Amino acid sequence: MLFTQKNYLYFKNISLSLNEIKSVLTYINNFNKGLKQNYFYQMFIEGVGYRFLSIDDQKLSLKVGFSNDVEYPLPEGVSGFLLSSNELFLYSYDYDLLKLTCSKIKKIRKPDVYKGKGVRYIDDVIRLKEIKK
Repeated sequence: MLFTQKNYLYFKNISLSLNEIKSVLTYINNFNKGLKQNYFYQMFIEGVGYRFLSIDDQKLSLKVGFSNDVEYPLPEGVSGFLLSSNELFLYSYDYDLLKLTCSKIKKIRKPDVYKGKGVRYIDDVIRLKEIKK
């Protein structure tokens, strides 16, 4: 049971472990920080012919080596813009939603371990493997 009184939130008949309480408090803190100042992630795409095409009507268009362009619908609450054809800037008030969105965009074309081609975060370090000869 949940009820509020004078700017307080009360829970009754709910038993949570200490780890669950910590995770709920962390989520509330992150949400509160996001309302004050948005969270952001910067993504980079690398490879010959790979590029971000546009962000129109909450849809991100990418060209990542498939026969057709890939369109990824951005969830409500996540916005972004293109810094260049290789750099994408995403921001949101919800940290978990932003992180999930960025990871799904990265899964469209993961960075290759041999050539380094693909979508990655701007601060990711890719250690390239040596090609067998």
